[in-house]
Amino acid sequence: IVLDGGLPGGVAANAAAVLSLSVGRAFPEIVGPAVTDGDGDEHPGITQLPIPVLRAAPEALPELRRKAAERGLYCVGFTHTARTARSYDAYTQRMAATANDNLCFVGIAIVGERSAVDGLCGALPMLR
Repeated sequence: IVLDGGLPGGVAANAAAVLSLSVGRAFPEIVGPAVTDGDGDEHPGITQLPIPVLRAAPEALPELRRKAAERGLYCVGFTHTARTARSYDAYTQRMAATANDNLCFVGIAIVGERSAVDGLCGALPMLR
């Protein structure tokens, strides 16, 4: 996950959560089975893969998204339009009225072979 490095903490956490849910829906096999603790209580499965949360300048996000698509990687974006919409219908309508070049990304999630993802994001710093 790569987020706009200037986001306030709560907005960044929300963006990472939204993007993680989208990735989980697209790749349900990354969530492991339920586990049982030493007292016999069951805990739902969590991701089996690490999900680094990185930061970048906001103007770098559309280019990362474009490059990911060119390389055949799965990429989902979370836009300012989505973040500020009050409903999914409002989001859908606002997106339909916004040209791709005018989208402002809050964050993106990229999934694929580790070497390909690292080639795009490996030099980015972790979110602080």
